[in-house]
Amino acid sequence: MPSTPVPPQSARSGFPGWAFAHENVAFLAAALLWVLALYYPLLRAPFLGGETARIAGNAALASWHELWIHHFTAPEQLAQGLLGTPVIPTYEPLFWLSLAFDRLLWGANAAGYHATNLVLFLLAGFAGFRLLRNLQISAPLAGAAALIWLGLPVNSEVAAWVSARGYSLAALFVFLAAIFAVKASRSHRPLWLAVYLLASLAALFSHPAGLLTLPLTLLILWLAGRATPALLGLCATLGVAADAMWFSARHLAGTVETAHGVTAWGAGVSFFEYLQWIVLPMRLSMERETSMPHPGVTVAAIVGWVGILLLVAAAFGQRRLKPLASGAFAWICLALLPFCGLLALDRGMAERFVYVASAGFALLIVTLAAYASPSRRRPILALIALWVCWSVWRVHVRATDWTDPARLYTASLEATPGSAVLYLNLGDLAREGEDAPSAKVYSGKAAALNPVKLDTMLDLGQLLDRLGDDKGAEKQYMKALKLAPDDSRVFTHLGLLAYEEGHVSEAEGMFGAAIRHNKLDPEPYYRMAQLYQEGGSPDAALVMYEKELKLKPGDQSAKDNIKMLKASMAAAAAEQQ
Repeated sequence: MPSTPVPPQSARSGFPGWAFAHENVAFLAAALLWVLALYYPLLRAPFLGGETARIAGNAALASWHELWIHHFTAPEQLAQGLLGTPVIPTYEPLFWLSLAFDRLLWGANAAGYHATNLVLFLLAGFAGFRLLRNLQISAPLAGAAALIWLGLPVNSEVAAWVSARGYSLAALFVFLAAIFAVKASRSHRPLWLAVYLLASLAALFSHPAGLLTLPLTLLILWLAGRATPALLGLCATLGVAADAMWFSARHLAGTVETAHGVTAWGAGVSFFEYLQWIVLPMRLSMERETSMPHPGVTVAAIVGWVGILLLVAAAFGQRRLKPLASGAFAWICLALLPFCGLLALDRGMAERFVYVASAGFALLIVTLAAYASPSRRRPILALIALWVCWSVWRVHVRATDWTDPARLYTASLEATPGSAVLYLNLGDLAREGEDAPSAKVYSGKAAALNPVKLDTMLDLGQLLDRLGDDKGAEKQYMKALKLAPDDSRVFTHLGLLAYEEGHVSEAEGMFGAAIRHNKLDPEPYYRMAQLYQEGGSPDAALVMYEKELKLKPGDQSAKDNIKMLKASMAAAAAEQQ
């Protein structure tokens, strides 16, 4: 692929000359100022909802042994929404390792975690810059593409949300893997292939988006003009080996795949909706479950797929005249279509899913400007400059939204007004602030939307329970039971509600039913243990706590309760003697 034009040597004097001679330092300095200017409000942002308990209060992050047991050899049940219903089994050990280092450095100070997020966000941008330079793309063009990518409003979720850090980690290692593959094509040293394998593994163990490493690496080798059969075969073999090792580790850790909500038929609609979020996101939302397309065969689905095929055909036809633009569009497709329902990389739809794909869009913009004729280049650059200015304003507003959970959820409702989850989150915030009237209003709005998703029903039931509306909570749980009669979480919630109402035997029966339906769910074991402990059956409680710990190693609450039980049992035995 021919390199892009650079200024002549005679033009490189003064600061421009220094910047060209020290391009890495110059880009890092520019990117640091850019990221700070866009995202400095995040340094005063709090943890979001369940992150307080799951991250700041996670005792496993304070011990390397517990970290290994709890996050490397076992999956983590991530919570959906604020109310803490565990629904998504994940296996992202390097994500948790990064949080452990944060815990070591910052304790429970949210500002430190957000600072680390921004550092990783910046490093991913720098890795993208270096990848483009390894493709012999000029420093100004590579720098512009990387800075535009860092400033895309849709990527604010990855920068702002500590729980979304896995995406920036994965992107960083995806870019590094591609760089190492290009270097291997030029030096033929086995070391580069070895570090390519390590980077591929690191991307996978950061987030399932690491599965994009292999196809994107093969694309980069084609763009670099290094796609020899031997090298492609080696990289493909190593990439498949990395994928196999990751899948094996997930299986050994006990990670169970869950339905991701989007179907292949809906991929065409999802693809263009994602593109709209990248190009012109007038409204942003942290909850996009309500944006999912119809899962079946519809006119919109067919039109979407036809549109994708036409764009692919157009890009393929320009591959010789405009290889970089064609490659940028191919990057978008390879990185975006898996999130549109072709692979179960994550759940439903979300703005953070476009993070890696949007790098291709940033490159496409600057490439089209570079390819434009001199007469068209100036208006194109003016249009890009206006769009970048709008993006800067949009990012700053969104970063400010993230500093206040109530403001974040309210602003998100402007984009997804049909989201019961956002109303539930606002209701729980009002409840925590002892504003019961507002909490009831929000819970009423959530109920009025008649949520049909199991997770939302359970969250609504929890909120109503916390507000003292036992009948409303029971109604939601019974609706959930009809929807998912074999889901252990439904029985656990019904058991908790029965226990709060003083129906101990009914609660015991519900917890037992939850265990029968899912012997791998630790929650009903823990609740049953609490019931036995408070009911004066220490031996039975110990058995249940031990079973819970086998499923959830490192649960400090269970360990503390076991110590308390053993101490009381020892004291009782001493009194009898």
